[in-house]
Amino acid sequence: MKTSAELDEFLISLGASGMSAEGLSTIESYIRACWDKGVEIVLDPSLQGAYGTYNPETNILTIGAPALSDNIQLIETFEHEFIHVLQDEIDGLHNSSMSPLGLPVNAEGFQAVSSAYTTTDPSTQALELEAHSTEHALDNPESILMRAVSPIEQQLAVSYVAEGLDPLEASLQASMDAPLLESLLG
Repeated sequence: MKTSAELDEFLISLGASGMSAEGLSTIESYIRACWDKGVEIVLDPSLQGAYGTYNPETNILTIGAPALSDNIQLIETFEHEFIHVLQDEIDGLHNSSMSPLGLPVNAEGFQAVSSAYTTTDPSTQALELEAHSTEHALDNPESILMRAVSPIEQQLAVSYVAEGLDPLEASLQASMDAPLLESLLG
C-alpha cells in the first residue's frame, strides 16, 4: 500500500467489515506514521505464519492473513509492529539494527515471549518483550466497543463513501443512521 487511494480503499473495506470509526482512525494513523518514516506497508493475505512482520533491512511492515481477517487483531498487530518500527528508528532506519525503547514491560509480554520466542537470542527476546507488552498496554478501540455491525449499517457506510464522504465520517454517520432506518423498516 503506497498511495492515499489505496489507503482509502483499505479503510472502506474495513468499515464495510464492521470496524468502528475510531478503529479506522487508529489504522490510518499507524499507516500514515509509517509512511512519514519511509516505511512501506504490505498487506499479504498469503502470510500465514504470523500476524505481521517488520523487516528492518528493507523497512517493510507486512500484515498477514490472520490479522487481516480480524479487526481487533489487525489493530494489535499494527501496535506491535509499529513498536518495531520505532525500535529500528532509534538506531537509524537505514540499517538493520534495532534497540529497545525502554518502554515498560508487563506480564502479557513476558507470557508471549516465554511461549513463542524461547529459541531466539536475548536481544530479539528483549525487542519482542517490549512490543508484546506495549501491544497489550494500549487501548484497542475494537475490543473496547465489541459491538455487532448490522448489514444495513455496512451498506449505508459503503453508500456514503460512494457519495464522496470520507471513510471515517461515512462509518460514523452510518453507525448513527442505521438504528433509525432499522426501526423504520421494522
